[in-house]
Amino acid sequence: MVSVKLTDSKQHHSQLPIDSLSRISNLPNKKNGFQLISNKKALVLYATDDGEREKWKDAIKLVIEENIEKEEAMTEKPRDGMYFFTVNGNRFEMDKKYELIKQVGCGAYGTVVSVRDKNDQARYAVKKVSCQLIQNAQALLLFVKQLMI
Repeated sequence: MVSVKLTDSKQHHSQLPIDSLSRISNLPNKKNGFQLISNKKALVLYATDDGEREKWKDAIKLVIEENIEKEEAMTEKPRDGMYFFTVNGNRFEMDKKYELIKQVGCGAYGTVVSVRDKNDQARYAVKKVSCQLIQNAQALLLFVKQLMI
C-alpha cells in the first residue's frame, strides 16, 4: 500500500493511505481544485489550470490502479466463491455475494468495513482482527468479551 505523508503548518504528521477505497473528485465552486479522499481523510489540491489539474488526477489514479493491481497480484488466490480486497493495509477475503461499501473504522483491534449482501441488500459490519491483538493475550481476552456483549 502506498501512503502520502502529510505535514501541516504546526508540523503535525499523518498518513493518507492510497488503496482500493481511495477516490478523486473535483471540488465544486473551486476552479482547478480537486481532492483525494481515503480512509475518512481528504487531501485538497489546487492546480494552476485545468490541464495541470487533469495531469495530477491522472497520476494519482495511476497510483490507485497500481495499488489495486498489487492487491490482486498477491500470490495467494482466493478460495472458490471468494475474493480479496485491501482496506487500510488489511487484506480481507470475502464471499462474492458481499459487496464492499466502505471502511467504517480502524483501531487497535483491527479494521471494520461495511458490506452489502447482493441478494437481499442487507448490510453487515466485518472486522479484520490485527495480528497485534492475537499476540497480546490480555487484549484478545477483552476483544472476545466485547464480542459477547
